[in-house]
Amino acid sequence: MEILRETTIDLPKHDYVVDGTKILAYRKNCTGEWLVFKKPMNFDKRGRTFDKLNEKGPAVLDDKSVITVQGSGGKTYTIRNGQCSCPGFGFRGHCKHVEKNT
Repeated sequence: MEILRETTIDLPKHDYVVDGTKILAYRKNCTGEWLVFKKPMNFDKRGRTFDKLNEKGPAVLDDKSVITVQGSGGKTYTIRNGQCSCPGFGFRGHCKHVEKNT
């Protein structure tokens, strides 16, 4: 999980909590409260620039029930609240990572 700040020219500057290709939360105009999504959404970085921030995201995302798994291709994914950050889960709504680890 990483915290990113949008630096793309001509776009609003927001902070994002990203887990792989999924956005978990965002903070509008880099200030104020974090807005946490009930279900992670796809997050596309193409054509955009970001700075990585060294800060913690919302406390609600520091859940002890988070499981980190390694996919067959070597990438690392996170399972949180029965939802996986892998592309397969985002596309189908289920995946082998969740089936093996819950």
